[in-house]
Amino acid sequence: MDKMNLFGVQPELKNKLKDRVEPAFGIDLGTTNSAISCIINMNKPEPIRLVSGKYTMPSCVMWNGSQNGFIVGEEAYARIDEVEHVVYSIKRHMQDKNYKRTFTYNGESITMSPAEISAEILKGLIKQTNGMYGEIHDVVVTVPAYFNVTGREATIEACKLAGLNLLGLLVEPSSAALTYNLDKDEAKNIIVYDLGGGTFDISLIRLSTISEKEKSEFEDIYGFDDTEADEDEDVIENFETHYKVIDTEGDSCLGGDDYDLELYKILTNKLKEKGVDTQYLSESFKAKMTHALEYYKKTDVDSDYHIPIHTVLTDANKTEVNEKVVICASDFRQALLPTYNKTKKLLNSLIKKYGEQYKISDIVLVGGSTKSEILRYLIRKDFSKYRINCNAEPDLSVTLGAAIAAKTIKFGDDHIKIFDALSIAISIKEEELLVPIIPKASELPAKCRRLYTTVVDNQTSISIDLYQGNTTLPEEAAFLGNIEISGIKPRPAGEANIVVEISVDVNGILRCKAKIDDIIKDITLQLKSESSSEITHLGKDEKRVLRWKKAINKIKDTQKKAKLLVLLGKYPNEIDSKTIRKEIKDAFNIQEWTEYLDTVTLDDDKKVLKHMIYNYPEHYSESDVNDFISEIQQRES
Repeated sequence: MDKMNLFGVQPELKNKLKDRVEPAFGIDLGTTNSAISCIINMNKPEPIRLVSGKYTMPSCVMWNGSQNGFIVGEEAYARIDEVEHVVYSIKRHMQDKNYKRTFTYNGESITMSPAEISAEILKGLIKQTNGMYGEIHDVVVTVPAYFNVTGREATIEACKLAGLNLLGLLVEPSSAALTYNLDKDEAKNIIVYDLGGGTFDISLIRLSTISEKEKSEFEDIYGFDDTEADEDEDVIENFETHYKVIDTEGDSCLGGDDYDLELYKILTNKLKEKGVDTQYLSESFKAKMTHALEYYKKTDVDSDYHIPIHTVLTDANKTEVNEKVVICASDFRQALLPTYNKTKKLLNSLIKKYGEQYKISDIVLVGGSTKSEILRYLIRKDFSKYRINCNAEPDLSVTLGAAIAAKTIKFGDDHIKIFDALSIAISIKEEELLVPIIPKASELPAKCRRLYTTVVDNQTSISIDLYQGNTTLPEEAAFLGNIEISGIKPRPAGEANIVVEISVDVNGILRCKAKIDDIIKDITLQLKSESSSEITHLGKDEKRVLRWKKAINKIKDTQKKAKLLVLLGKYPNEIDSKTIRKEIKDAFNIQEWTEYLDTVTLDDDKKVLKHMIYNYPEHYSESDVNDFISEIQQRES
């Protein structure tokens, strides 16, 4: 395995940076809170205390018109109910290229992209360091492991707009793992469980150390000249730590925000019981109460909170509400369960996939939402065979790791090496389905080459649609863009040889080259998301429900359709996916196909038909299955 320097830093860049005396900084650009850290004089990373006296700043932006500009952080968050000119959790929209947010203030308005709003967060964070660490210019910024290319590109753009020199992107679980203490000559497999305010990632990471002496012996096997190696015994104390990401699961739209929204649902249900018509509660009220509920969940969830409700409904009568709602310990637990159960399912999936191959010792909890004692209790109970490592500073571990990475890239450090992996597959569209060309869990940097040719005489260009998603369905993936390859010399169909190389660098950013008749062309891929703007902000379960609804709408029997829609409303809290799938298949009367499946003699045909039936009607239509059965019958006749 080729060794990868952190972020693939080129020697020229190292030489350029080595004479710089300013420190490098690590930034956790979070959904709900952001933080910044640095390393001074090559010591341990330290979080920077902001002017507020805290180490974290709410990722909240308020626009006060063209004269006053932007206010970021605590002051903006305190006025979160002023929804017309305050935005929070903008990170949840970073993967949607088409999303825009319009601020209005005193008759003025301004429309901004997520990258532009995130740039204001970065500028506000740096301003709140109050210059105590000098110039802040060179930074490593973290992103969720499950961010797609669009989200990463938007993060890069935000850094440029903020005037920062981005040394590299680092995925959040890997960043947190850099703070994990590991003894010399030790190896461990850990799972980093990262639940933040708006995103969730879990990564299986192998941590190992190799002493210099062992390294020399290893290299000698492969013919490296180590005759000049220092024979002094002290060389053993100089060792490398490797951080290798095996695989990642996650949901970029799942986090503490969802916990808050469930608490808000409980609150509104209690208001309904008091006769309040909750459909007329304003967005401003929702923002204000969600803010208050978030505060309560961070204090003492074993206490009862008697919350006074004074608001005016948006109905025609402008009805005034004066009530009191009690939020108790059972409510906090009930509100957390939907979010926790989704994370539990993903965690079980990763353990089931790799548990036998890698002996997992620890589950390391990071992210501000893992401070919840309810969540910690549930994880300890459900995953008792593992050591649950509750990070002392779960909301700072990501920024601290980013500072370590920033120091490493800027000043050079051969003792740390990261081997990251692609969390979301890169695919191309072929015959209405997606075919992975760079699979999920591929070590980064990764590349693939595919051979294309013309299909009609005198064809001078070809077009390739590129997607990112762990799915075979284009509508569930992020459409990254179209690769247009032109300049092909006219000739008969099939004679042209076009080699297309698609690569993903260590920052998760795509590059594309095409070779036509020995001429190499660099292709700029214009990232888009038109075909997926509806679903890029949805979690896995929400995407699955959309797919099921599409299938259910094909059912002609209205009673069966109504029954399935009721079942769908109970997913995933009361009913699992296996039950939903079975009920949908039964409604489509697939008994005839399953009976025919038992008669198929060729193993390959049986395997394909079984796959098609299993994925009907979500992936395959009725005609697809019948056509394939006809093909089988022709082969067997």
